[in-house]
Amino acid sequence: MTLITVDKQSDGRRTAVESKSSPSYNHHVIVTISEKPRIVESPKDIVAKENTNVIFHCRATGDPEPTVIWKKLHGKIAADR
Repeated sequence: MTLITVDKQSDGRRTAVESKSSPSYNHHVIVTISEKPRIVESPKDIVAKENTNVIFHCRATGDPEPTVIWKKLHGKIAADR
């Protein structure tokens, strides 16, 4: 069996059947397709006053589902932030 240009629709169980002998033989395989991570909502720049709260939104899709990790360009983000 050859799967060409697989996508998420290709996920699932496949069965090979050898039917020329008696009894016939079946062999099952599971096809799992991964989807690379993709950012679908990017954070926007914010100008804020000192000692105020700001909220950044970022969303990513993929399979397995990715985790968004925040990093500061230079230095470290304080643990209580």
